[in-house]
Amino acid sequence: MEKETLTEADRAFSHEIGCLEERDIPAYEFLIEDGPVLRLGDVQIADRVWNRIPRNYLTFAIDMHECGYWGRVPEIDHMHNEKALARGGSVVSRWTFKGQPEFWITTDTSNDRIRTSVFVAHDAA
Repeated sequence: MEKETLTEADRAFSHEIGCLEERDIPAYEFLIEDGPVLRLGDVQIADRVWNRIPRNYLTFAIDMHECGYWGRVPEIDHMHNEKALARGGSVVSRWTFKGQPEFWITTDTSNDRIRTSVFVAHDAA
């Protein structure tokens, strides 16, 4: 999987949903109990994602990522994510929704400038 390069044309996403905010979606009920485990910093969504993935899927996946749910990642990535939460590093989650291209969310917590990126594989265009 090759990570898509973000450009200046990429859209910054003001993520103010937060997993503590009450929502009318049953899946959010368990998020309210635990709250965020990860600071997202600046959230950037590549144009190819912004134009292909419905906003409700994006906000749901970003909220889940922020709360420590990594979607469909292998067990080794899950363990790596848990270590990164404790020590700093890169956290990744993978999301699939019926009829939509698979997309990934990564958050780099290794320095003071935390950045989250959302991208799809090049072949999902």
